[in-house]
Amino acid sequence: MNPNENNQNLNNNTNPVNQEQNTNTSPVSTLSSEDLIIQGGYTAPIPNVPVQPSVAPQGSAPVTPTPMPQTQQTVPAPTPMPTDPNANIAPVNMSVAPQANEASPEVINTTKAKSGSNIGVFIIVIILIAFVLNVDTVVSLYDKYMKQGSLVDNNNSSDNLSDGYIQIGEASSSKKEQDITFNNFAKSSSNTITLNYSSASTYNDVETLKIFFELYDSSKKLLYTEQFKVENMVEKDTIAQYSMVLDQDIYNKATYVLVKTISTQSNVSLLCTYSDEKYSYSNKYNFLNEGLISYDTSKKYIGTEEDNTLETEFNNVDKSLNPTYENKTLKYSVNVETNANLSIYPKGVSSEYIKTIDEAKEWKCE
Repeated sequence: MNPNENNQNLNNNTNPVNQEQNTNTSPVSTLSSEDLIIQGGYTAPIPNVPVQPSVAPQGSAPVTPTPMPQTQQTVPAPTPMPTDPNANIAPVNMSVAPQANEASPEVINTTKAKSGSNIGVFIIVIILIAFVLNVDTVVSLYDKYMKQGSLVDNNNSSDNLSDGYIQIGEASSSKKEQDITFNNFAKSSSNTITLNYSSASTYNDVETLKIFFELYDSSKKLLYTEQFKVENMVEKDTIAQYSMVLDQDIYNKATYVLVKTISTQSNVSLLCTYSDEKYSYSNKYNFLNEGLISYDTSKKYIGTEEDNTLETEFNNVDKSLNPTYENKTLKYSVNVETNANLSIYPKGVSSEYIKTIDEAKEWKCE
């Protein structure tokens, strides 16, 4: 046999399965050029992806390969990077919400502040002008209300006062002035009014407090003024007694008392005069905070006949009063505190009280 024929027979006897495999092999599948995706505003073909055929195992039916599904994807256009490595990349603007507890900066309107300041200066100028134009009225009000001193009221009084006045003999009435409480005002024997006081502080000298007692009659006319003074220190939380020794007439008429602080001293005078056929009299009374402190007496002979009565009186006047006699006139001065036994009025009586008494004797007072 021809060897070539043998070879051909071998080729002809090739396994039919292999032949089927060869015949079933599909060519590489490609996507058509019509399958495109949109990429950042331009179209680009989907690259051809080879699809591997499915090889069926021997003795099984041939398997038809399943093509890959065709999809369209939107791909964002890439941000081009700068070609220059030294080029600056613009920062991304980010909006950051403020923190809840972060205070917003306050903007001060300097224009409005200046305007307010100018208004304040304008108001001050107007007040000064009004004061200058009404200075006489201001002085009049001062003389009327302030010469008696500034009344300090701590509103710590009992509820049973009569318009602020303590009625003498009303044990439950009290008045607190500064740190000292006064109560239990009562008339005792020997023309004396007594009262109790207690202090919330200790004082070595209460005279510096300038606390005064004012006694009034039943019509609330001022009779007498006395400053609160004690020789010893006032101790804290200690009850003590204070006494006012009075002229009998003042004692009998006293009905109410005021306790007050007089911080500003006032000095006033009252001139009372009287004349008869032989003599002309005058008494000038001097007051401190409405309480009598001294007076000056003058007695002049106006008769037509010779009379040496004033000379005799001059020789009898206590020399501590510094008497003088000239031009038929006798003069001397009385300090009612140091010369209480020589005074016609006791220390502390009011000008209103003296005026009432003197005018009842037909003296003229002004």
